[in-house]
Amino acid sequence: MFESAQIIAKDREEELKKEFPTLTPFLAERLLGLKEIFSRVNYGAMAVAIAERGDDAQRYLWLFRDEERPLHVIDMRETLGQIFYCSTAEIWRNAVENTPSLKKENNLEGIDYVPSDQVIIEFPAYQIWLLNLDPPRRLQTKTA
Repeated sequence: MFESAQIIAKDREEELKKEFPTLTPFLAERLLGLKEIFSRVNYGAMAVAIAERGDDAQRYLWLFRDEERPLHVIDMRETLGQIFYCSTAEIWRNAVENTPSLKKENNLEGIDYVPSDQVIIEFPAYQIWLLNLDPPRRLQTKTA
């Protein structure tokens, strides 16, 4: 999808600069691709999550939705090493409740993997969110 946006962007470079004047080519090309997706959907509801590994080996997650389809994200990278997304907070809570091994009394580590006050983020309609899934790299320096 993003590769085809790069091809389209080369043919429409001036238009792209006018539409997204402050964005890097990386972001502008991808937003053009996402705009193409929205423009082709004439009916129905959608919530979309697209994972991408960039040329810099960084991992990205693009998220967007319309007003008819909710999208919730739960960042569990610290305890489970993953980001989860679902339509409703209720779906998440039911899944956690029906997975006994997430509770400390049911696993060997004795860890509550999902705290009772876990943050669940509902994404707004008609906004595109980009999450970088990799932490910033720290520079390693040698001291003599």
